[in-house]
This record gives sequence, structure tokens and C-alpha cells, in this order.
Amino acid sequence: MDINDLKQGEKAQFLSIFYRKNGIFIANLLKNINIDPNLITLSSFFIAVVSVLFFIKHQYIIGFILLHISIILDFVDGSYARLKKRTSKSGEFLDNNLDALIDFMVISSLVYSLYTIHPDVLLLMCGLVILSLRFLILILYLYTSSAVGEFVKDRIKDRSNIIRVILMQFVYSRATVFMLLFLSAIAGLLYYGIYLLTLYSILFYIFFFIYLFDLVRKNEKRR
Repeated sequence: MDINDLKQGEKAQFLSIFYRKNGIFIANLLKNINIDPNLITLSSFFIAVVSVLFFIKHQYIIGFILLHISIILDFVDGSYARLKKRTSKSGEFLDNNLDALIDFMVISSLVYSLYTIHPDVLLLMCGLVILSLRFLILILYLYTSSAVGEFVKDRIKDRSNIIRVILMQFVYSRATVFMLLFLSAIAGLLYYGIYLLTLYSILFYIFFFIYLFDLVRKNEKRR
């Protein structure tokens, strides 16, 4: 998953709740087995790498099925580590960085694969925008959070804020991004799914920027 503070938004999202419940269920099935949680993390990464190979070969449905298995395992490792009281900073570091690498590989391989079918420069630009905004959103939150501290974190977690509740249901999570692309692939419209994801990325970034900027201003008025 992403950096812990940004996970607060994902925890309120219906798709992430679905994956988390499955992750907890599988973790409970494994609780009597002694496994290094990092091994689960690496297994999730390996399956994602295999899915990328299928994307490159234009086998999108198989690729997405494997990718979603990888995402579920990504929820299993943390749940299992907490269940066995084996959480660690090194495990968190490995998890966060491999997730970022998976995101890069998946989007890059999909754009490359589609480009070999539809040699459209705009498609390559959309891929660059998606990858850039994926990390800019995280940087935006981290910078704002460090600038105004706990005030932003508390307000983002505030379920009484209707704007926050709506925004968090469409938070730019891995679950949302990959499910959108998966549904596009099932419909045979993955090419257009990339354009839709680009629009979604831009709109979320704009609204998230405005939302955080408003929180910063309110924090200034409190002083």
C-alpha cells in the first residue's frame, strides 16, 4: 500500500475495504503457519511481475486476474504481520517500495502494449501523466501534512466532512486504478480506459489540491 497517512483515505473506500477483508480472511487461514511476512510481500511482487509479462503479450484478462491476486496478497502481508505481531519498519519499507515499482511496471507495460497496437503519441503522453500524477498526489499530501501537521491528518480522517467522505470514496488508490483498467479490458475498451484513467487522475489531483489548500488556509486562521 501507500505511505501510512494516505492509507487513511483508502481505508474508507469501498474497493479497499473489499480487498482488506479478503486479506484479513486469508491471513487468518495462515495464522497457524509460520511464514515470514516479507515472503508474502515478495510473492505478491512476483505475481505482479508475471502479470506484466501477460500485459506485454496482450493477454490483458489473465494479466489483470494475476494482478488482483497480487493486490489481495498485498493486503495479506500486513494483516498477517499484525496477527503474528511481526510488523517491522523493514517490512513496511519493502512493501511500500515494491508497490510503487509494481504501479510503474503495470502502467508502463499496458501503455507500451497498447502502443504496439495503436501507435498513438497521445497514448504515451497519457501514460506519462498517469505515472506522474500517481506520485504527485502522494507528494502533495506529504508536503501539506508536514507543513501543517496533525490538523490536516485529523481533518482528512474526519468522517463528518461530507466533501472528505465523497473524495475518499474516489481516492486515487491502487485498487481503484487497477479495477478501472480491469473493467475496461473486460469490455474490450482498454485503450479508452487509459484515456479515462488519465482524466480521472487529473480531476482527482485538482480536487485533492483544492481540498488540501483549503485545509491549509483554515489551519492559518486557527493561529
